[in-house]
Amino acid sequence: MSYISTEEIAKKRKEIKKAFPTWKFSITRRHHSTICVSILQADIQLTEKPYEVVNHFYIKDHFQNKPEIKDVLQKIADIMLEGEKIVSEDGDYGSIPNFYSNLTIGEWDKPFVFIPKV
Repeated sequence: MSYISTEEIAKKRKEIKKAFPTWKFSITRRHHSTICVSILQADIQLTEKPYEVVNHFYIKDHFQNKPEIKDVLQKIADIMLEGEKIVSEDGDYGSIPNFYSNLTIGEWDKPFVFIPKV
């Protein structure tokens, strides 16, 4: 069964905020099994949309023409996914990780805000 502790979330939150001190994030745990990282505010225009879901498996492919965005999203994903491993295989559900992850730019009810560097 997938599970991520509050302590693990706090550690990852601290690492992400240390790596990007001027950005605003929402880093939470959902259903005791998922880390949810939402980038709410940044000094890089990550998207033109108010809200975008990022598939961490395809960051390199999806953002290949935008190397600055690709690098920062990959760094966030690397911190977020640190310690993730497959704990079991199931015929119905496939590979089951020790925890799940969700990375978004903005949230459905809180649009992403671009604040240029001064």
